Order: sequence, then structure tokens, then C-alpha cells
Amino acid sequence: MVTALGHTDSRPDSASARFSVFAAQHGGFHAAPSYTTDVDYSAIAPGQDVIVAGMGLAFVDLLVLLMEGRGGRFETMSDGELRYLPSGKEPKLWAGSRRGVPYHSKISAQLKGAAPGPLRFFSAAAVGQLLEKHEELDFREHLWPLIAKEAGYFYYREVLTGSPERAAMAWESFEAQFNGLDWYSRERAELIAAAVPETALHLDLERLDDPFRGVYFADHQDVQTALAQYIKRDLQQRDSPDHPETLALFLAFLHVYMEVGRVVPVERLNAPSQQHIHGWWHGFFSFVDSGPPPHRLRQMLALHRAGLLEFLGPSLEVSVDQTNGTFIASSRQSGVRISTTALIEARLPATSLARSLNPVLASLHSSGLGTEQQLLTSDGIRSTRKLLVTAQHQLVGAGGNTQAALFGIGPGTSGWGAGAFARPNTNAAPFRENDALARNILEAIRVTPTTSQTAPSEPAAAGKN
Repeated sequence: MVTALGHTDSRPDSASARFSVFAAQHGGFHAAPSYTTDVDYSAIAPGQDVIVAGMGLAFVDLLVLLMEGRGGRFETMSDGELRYLPSGKEPKLWAGSRRGVPYHSKISAQLKGAAPGPLRFFSAAAVGQLLEKHEELDFREHLWPLIAKEAGYFYYREVLTGSPERAAMAWESFEAQFNGLDWYSRERAELIAAAVPETALHLDLERLDDPFRGVYFADHQDVQTALAQYIKRDLQQRDSPDHPETLALFLAFLHVYMEVGRVVPVERLNAPSQQHIHGWWHGFFSFVDSGPPPHRLRQMLALHRAGLLEFLGPSLEVSVDQTNGTFIASSRQSGVRISTTALIEARLPATSLARSLNPVLASLHSSGLGTEQQLLTSDGIRSTRKLLVTAQHQLVGAGGNTQAALFGIGPGTSGWGAGAFARPNTNAAPFRENDALARNILEAIRVTPTTSQTAPSEPAAAGKN
């Protein structure tokens, strides 16, 4: 049997479950992490203040349902901006998240410079050298510097070869020096400063990941201005022909994301690194490479101008007020604080074998035929909540025994499961993984002993009357 179930529903975690109980006790509304279109939002009243925790793709879908889905519409003005015409049935949304910003827009630019080649720094050879030197690999110490350098190489190659008027150095000279420098080195920073005078073009991956890191806003209006400007700047950079370096960065991350599972043996990663890859790295990649179409961000700005969407800012925290029976949203960076009776957690349910609502996964867990992956960290043993499989995709039971005839694949397993961006003619990672699984199944069938059976003798002929 093979489980290839993709993303499935799970029961809420303990924090979300407490929010649901709280809402039920006080007559409020709470939507736990779920697939947006599966939730009934009819209990949310027109004009009602609603806290929205999360600003990814689930948030974009939510805007469609609660705005256009309730009869509102957008129209294009003479300056090209959108204006939202409300129906009067919409609630007022207060949205925030860890970063406090939506995912980056999809890109419309085309490369102008040198065509992308194969990965140069995050390669099988480079990872092989690391494996020869280290018994265990650490994502932050060993792998991320190579990924960052690869991203920088793609990015600056496009800047220098595609827009040479913006550069103060020939690409050949830059490349010769860049190749020998560590990404996190003073020499690399000096080289970029000399080659690209315009500091706005300098690639800061840490700032990209957390754009308002260390920023404290003066007041609520300061938050609104900063977030609106951030979204406008993102659209200027990614939905225009003037910044093809954003596409180069997109391609770098995409190629690396597909390559990680091929060149990095998961069993050679330390426990924190396995969590980093499935957690932070996957999230950062999705934030940069898997955002909404640009018109959705323009609609977001129009809803903000219409007064139906307010930004809570980064470092969002949600708590409850037992006295008033309300949810409280606050941010230590923005100083914004809002109290409402409605909370929507706008994100997909986290993978969890133990809490899975899928009957197959629930049965595997309850029977002990499948178990969650456990990692030994500095804080003790922690579960990734994923279905544990071997390198051959065989399920591992509760007692640690391998299930020879049970296989698992996909994002809910402890394998790499890079199922996105499977483009034709690219030998994409999910296709390679599926091919490997097919070979493993055929091998398991080949070596499985068969029971020799003797053919039954023919029954005696019945006598004639």
C-alpha cells in the first residue's frame, strides 16, 4: 500500500482549540486553521471587526470571500489604481502576522542578461565536500551560506549583465572575485558596494525575510503608511519590466529548493536542521516564490483605502480577555491593539499524524503501523508531526519496525516531499522522488518470499445414475 495523500485536514492544535472553546463560551466567532473555502463565515456580521492572523495565500483567499464574495466589486480608475465599491455587507478586517506583510507578488519581468545556468555553489559536489568533512550537517552553518551565495550569484549576474548602466564593474571582473568569497564576509559586501553603486539594488536576504526587523512604529497611522508603501514597492519591483533581478532571485531559490532533497541526505542532517528545512526554509521560499498574482495585492491596497482592511503590523500576538469575552490582537513593534469578538487564523492546518482527520492516516496512527517523526533536540525529544518513513519511503511503525509493504510519500511524510513547481522537461524533484518510490516498490516485490503451494488434485468424477 502507498499513502500519497498530499495536504490533509487536522484537528486544531491546543492553542487553536482553546480559542474555539473561548469563542463558544462567549458567543464569539473563531475559525481555526483550515482551507479557506471550506469555512462558513456567515456568522460574521457586516461592519464587524475581525482579527485575521496570517497574511499568506489563505489570507488572499479570505479577502475574496469576505469582500467580492459579499457583493462588492473593484473598478479601475483613470490613474490605473483600483477602487473598491462595497456592498455594505463586508466586515472590517485587522490583519497581521509574524512578518506583518503579505507574500511577495508573482513576477511579470523577463530576464535581460545572461541566461541562468546550473547551480554553481549549492551543488552535489559542494555538499559532498561538506559530507566528507562533517559527520552531521547543520543547515544554518553549512548549507544556508551556500544557498545565499547561489541566490546572490543569480541576482547580481542579472543586474550586471542585464542592466549594465546600473553597474560600475564588468560582470567578468565581478564574477572572478565573487567566486572566491564567502557570502557573509566583509570582502563580499565591499565587492558589491563597488560593483553596484545603487544601494537599493543590494540584496539583503535577512531583510527580505523580515522586512520590518527592528522597526518600531510611532502610531497606528505610521503602521498603515509603512505597510501600504511596502506593498506598492513590491508591485513596482515585481510587476514591471524594470527589475528582472527579482526573477533571477526567484529562479535561484526555485532551483535550490528542488535540489535540496536530491543532494542532501536527510539522515546526515542534525535535528534542528531538519526542522529548519521543513519550517523556516520552506516558509521563506514560499514567501518569496509562491505569492499571489499582482492584481490581488492591488485589490488589497484598494480595500485598505476603502477602510475595510487595517494592518496590525509585524510580531502579531493574539490573546483573550476573559472579562470582556473578546480576542486581543497586539504587536510590540506597532503598538496597535484591537479587541474584537471574532478571530480568523488564516493559514492551512499544520501537518499532524496524531491529529489527522484523514481516516487512512488516523488508522495508521491508532494501529501503530505508522508513527510521527521524533527528533532529539537541545530541548528534548520533539515531534515534527510528520509520518515517519525510511529513505526508501517505507513506513516506520510505533515500535521502530519498518513496514516492508507500506510506503508513504508527499508533504505529510518525513521525506523531502518537494511537490510544488513540477514543471515539464525539468526532471522536477517530485517526479524523481516518485520514480525512486516505484523502484523501491518493485524491489520490495522482487525480494518478498512467496509461499510455495501445491496445486489441488482434481475432484473425483461424480458417479452416474
